[in-house]
Amino acid sequence: MNRACIAAFMACPAQRLVLSMYDVELLCRSDGLGRMYAVLRKRCARIVNEDMREGEECFVIHARLPVVESFGLTDDLRKRTSGQVSMPQLRPGGWEVLDIDPLQRDASGKIAVLGETHIKMWQRQQEALKKLKLQNTEVTDAAGQNDAQPSSPISDTDSDDSQVEEELAKDEIITDLNRIRGYLKDVRKRKGLNINEQLVVEGAKQRTLTKNK
Repeated sequence: MNRACIAAFMACPAQRLVLSMYDVELLCRSDGLGRMYAVLRKRCARIVNEDMREGEECFVIHARLPVVESFGLTDDLRKRTSGQVSMPQLRPGGWEVLDIDPLQRDASGKIAVLGETHIKMWQRQQEALKKLKLQNTEVTDAAGQNDAQPSSPISDTDSDDSQVEEELAKDEIITDLNRIRGYLKDVRKRKGLNINEQLVVEGAKQRTLTKNK
């Protein structure tokens, strides 16, 4: 029954991870905001509100942080900001559905979770690829129609900007998929499940093909 339920769930094309969240409250001085935001951005936090206390040079920041990213947050903030940030107040903030398909291919063609047969392309990646194809066809059609006309610098800059935006979108997709891949591998390691990785126990005792004469 357990295997049947897992197989039915894996056959569904819309699996999503549900992350437990913390509501974080921080108190920071103005000269340490940049370093504090860098730490929160690294841990995939989302800033909800930022207020300044009257009569003080301190800011009160409210953010949403995944529980899985909260380990070691206090030490990281203390080291990066040289103690200019107060101790973070963490309160349970419910659950959030991470709108990313963890069992899909990324932009490089690799499967997010190795060994899975279910592969589904993410909607954002499909839209980005469709836009890129449409732009390439439009550029080629315009080049074929205007062979005798000199190309304007404005159109060149627009095409360059669109290509940069597409590259940034692909990088964002790859980053999100790597994040999901890390979450899934950590959960499977804790549960003792197979993660399809080779574990080298004795690196110095590997078999060699050399012949001792």
